[in-house]
Amino acid sequence: VELWMDGPTAHMELADQTDDIAAAAADAGVGLLCHLPFPLDLGSPYDAVRTASIDVLKESIDVAAAAGARKGVVHPRSVAYSGAWADDEIRAAVCDSIRELHQYGEGVNLEVCPENLFESRFTIHDMATLLSETPAKMTLDTGHARVAGMSDDELLAFVDEYAPQISHIHLNDTRHEADEHLPIGMGTMPFEQLLVQLRGLDWTGTVSMEVMTGEEAYLEMSKQKLDALR
Repeated sequence: VELWMDGPTAHMELADQTDDIAAAAADAGVGLLCHLPFPLDLGSPYDAVRTASIDVLKESIDVAAAAGARKGVVHPRSVAYSGAWADDEIRAAVCDSIRELHQYGEGVNLEVCPENLFESRFTIHDMATLLSETPAKMTLDTGHARVAGMSDDELLAFVDEYAPQISHIHLNDTRHEADEHLPIGMGTMPFEQLLVQLRGLDWTGTVSMEVMTGEEAYLEMSKQKLDALR
């Protein structure tokens, strides 16, 4: 289960509930991961902004680790205006931030896993840079890869090349190059081929279904679809 740490479930709200969260996960027999807050700027050219963003993430990491989370998904993003700041400069600053967060997470036994985004300086097409410049392993988001223009064959080729550096996967379905986060099976993502490929590679990472719905029946259906594919 991937705990979303933003809004009503931000770290400030959960700080005094970590024991309860850990107990609930244990009772349900599920592993716990978290999605760290993402409206932050890890590549800001303004030191105070970047430092504050890192500090918020460290506070969230502390709470997540106290609740027993093993991994934390982070967005390697910056809103620095591309008309004023060189992309390479901003990417380098983001990589610096990821290195710092990775080291901090290691200290509390939580793995920080940057996620491929879209309309960003770190889409799926840029993750090779982050993986080579930092010690972090990534979160692969299937829907984000499609939104960034990656074909199914290209996605499978990416997984084949970078599987050892993929720690976590967000499975979310989509019908188009849009971030729909549909229940599994309602879109056209090649999940069966992906899972067959991962088995063939002896991949041992984690997977969560990032389905945006308020209907528990759709979550149950997604889990059944995933179990059938496994």
